[in-house]
Amino acid sequence: MKAHGLRGEVVIRSLSDAESRWKVGAVFHLDFDNKQIKLVSEKLTIVEATVDGEFIRTKFAEVDGRDNAEKLVGGYLEVEERIQSKNKWFFYIDDLLGMTVHDETGAVAGEVVDVQELPASHVIEVRGSTGETAMVPFMKRFIKSVDTPSRIIVVKLIPGLLPWMDKDGQ
Repeated sequence: MKAHGLRGEVVIRSLSDAESRWKVGAVFHLDFDNKQIKLVSEKLTIVEATVDGEFIRTKFAEVDGRDNAEKLVGGYLEVEERIQSKNKWFFYIDDLLGMTVHDETGAVAGEVVDVQELPASHVIEVRGSTGETAMVPFMKRFIKSVDTPSRIIVVKLIPGLLPWMDKDGQ
């Protein structure tokens, strides 16, 4: 989110529910819009971290000074190792991106182009074949299944959810 102080610390907004991610020695990769950019180092290793809710003030071993810390702003930290969860509704955001969205009949509705974390729930942005987009709450009421190996999400359509799929709109 931003540089903090003069020693190269940064403030991060966590998208992870796993607070254990932010321990000393944890290793990350830096990504800008899915394009690897090596601004500082191939890997970033935490040497200090203070967690305050969803915000973390951290210092990476490879980042010295405010100027280098500012180069990290706007990037995403990707974990070196993924946490395994027994919860079948636990997904990494980058796993959902690019997945094909189907309705319950099997008809292709579009592709997931973005995932947003809103206060009520995560929301996937689906782009249809015509280029139209719509936001679908990532809740069991709307998402019937997520098959990560097949890269398919099945949604329960309600009128207006994906307007291009409405029978009246065709």
